[in-house]
Amino acid sequence: MFYNNCMTQDLLDLVYQLKESLSKDPRIVELDKLEDEMNNNLEVIRLASKKEAATDDYNFALSHFSEDSKEVKDAQAKLSLAQKELNTHPVVVKYMNQYKVVRDYYNEINSILFSIINKDKCGGCHK
Repeated sequence: MFYNNCMTQDLLDLVYQLKESLSKDPRIVELDKLEDEMNNNLEVIRLASKKEAATDDYNFALSHFSEDSKEVKDAQAKLSLAQKELNTHPVVVKYMNQYKVVRDYYNEINSILFSIINKDKCGGCHK
């Protein structure tokens, strides 16, 4: 574990409390639920596999043909379609929307935490 002069046991306890609070936050609980739903949805799994296969085909085409070749353009079109099918599946859309909510929440927390930290608060340890 990372530990230095600036990180006291009190600070570690507060960080653990924050982690526990976040794990119970309804936004994060909902994201976890949607992630489980997405990971267990057979149609989403099939679409993800299709997208992975299309990615492999595209990378193969790129490594063997010029970028403006018919093979690369066809592989790119198949990849774009597979990605669109996956990204527009209702379960994935719900997950991604909730993911954005949680990401914004984490960014807000990050801004608050790091706005109060400066080298004077910690005796100059953040040089």
